[in-house]
Amino acid sequence: MSSMEALISLGFKYHCKLVTFVKKLTEDYVQVWCELVKKENWKDIEDKRLEDHPTLQKLKDADSKDIFISERQRLRVDVKGNSFVGPETPKNSLLITFFPIADDNHIFPPLRKRGGMHGAPYSTITYSMDSGKKTSLHTLTFDPWTLPKTTSRKPPRGVNELDQSRKSMNYPAEKSQRSLPKSAKTTDTKPRAGPESSHAQVALSHKTKDYYSKNFEKFLEDFKIMFIGEKCHENGIDNLETFLMLEKEDLMNILGVNLGDSLKCKNAQQKFRDLER
Repeated sequence: MSSMEALISLGFKYHCKLVTFVKKLTEDYVQVWCELVKKENWKDIEDKRLEDHPTLQKLKDADSKDIFISERQRLRVDVKGNSFVGPETPKNSLLITFFPIADDNHIFPPLRKRGGMHGAPYSTITYSMDSGKKTSLHTLTFDPWTLPKTTSRKPPRGVNELDQSRKSMNYPAEKSQRSLPKSAKTTDTKPRAGPESSHAQVALSHKTKDYYSKNFEKFLEDFKIMFIGEKCHENGIDNLETFLMLEKEDLMNILGVNLGDSLKCKNAQQKFRDLER
């Protein structure tokens, strides 16, 4: 048994890997998800991140080589090239502290595009040990500003409900009543919604969704979140589809709204999704 194997078996070192994702909602809105995971959970965590955060996309060659790290050891993330982490992000938030029992060991900083005609045509993310030597562990090179915008991989909410509505138009309960004796049949005093009524409700739902999708400003006004309009415009978010992808952390860290206003925006998102059902 090697010395490293002994340290791993005794729990002094952990066998880990680094994974990197990117979220790009608009041409000027990019975040990078940097995470340190135990190798034994690597694939499961990767699948869970993509499931829980459907706006993430995994970068090509993002997986690092095997890393052996101690509990509470820190990794530093540096960004260079045609991107940089804005001054609104504290430097200590670019550190990943490894806790083996934690559900996640990640950071999710926003990137800013570096101007100038003679800069590098790509960005470089470097992971290194936060020690005096700054030992490099993994380097990733890509251009976030030419990546395709992220689209949600989840089906629109309300699809399952619509399928159930269509299935209910077959009236299975009515069919089962026909097999009963005449005296055993019950009388339904409530008027039954016919196919025309169901189609009308579906059309109204799609009309509402389509209307707000084409009138983002009207959505902000009707759902009483006009205060977010200017901040959305400044960050290139000018349509409802992109706005619905924003998470609470995006609203607070990128758009700069406080917790109360971010919750109002999340509530508006939920109310709109409820309209689709």
